[in-house]
Amino acid sequence: MSINELILLCLKNDERAKRELVHLYAPKIASVCRRYLKHKADIEDVVQEALIKVFRYLPKYDQTKGEFHSWVYKIGLNEVYKALQTKLHNQIDFTEEYTQKQEPFVEAQELAALEMQDLMAMIDILPLARRTVFNMYYVEGYKHQEIAQILQISEGTSKAHLNQARIQLKEIINQQHIER
Repeated sequence: MSINELILLCLKNDERAKRELVHLYAPKIASVCRRYLKHKADIEDVVQEALIKVFRYLPKYDQTKGEFHSWVYKIGLNEVYKALQTKLHNQIDFTEEYTQKQEPFVEAQELAALEMQDLMAMIDILPLARRTVFNMYYVEGYKHQEIAQILQISEGTSKAHLNQARIQLKEIINQQHIER
């Protein structure tokens, strides 16, 4: 069954089609969540909220504006950001106290030597704010102005967290080279 047929059946309130849609897209949304959230319960909450929105806004989905999987991905990502806004503002004081000078990021050859899962594990070690800004900037491709708007922080704070993430990742990579 094509995705368009599945969407049409979901719009007709077909329960089997709805379960199939959840089966297809819940893991994809969860994989987005794992880049930002560590706790299984947080991930499950965001996935559930995203799927609720997918079904709520399914009648408004316009295939001429993009692929369905991209539309679902964007809904999932927006739900992650919504959850992070609350989580970040509750856990961290977003101030611009970070005044360390910008250090160069890890050299390209150092990154090329890393396996993707090793790099993801290193990113996962970062504190929530640094990990969030790093992922939004490098993985999702947002600019600092967009990150600031989404997370409701200043651009300077976004830049500071990215710089801190770079420094910390460089330290982690250097430490691993020493251990080898």
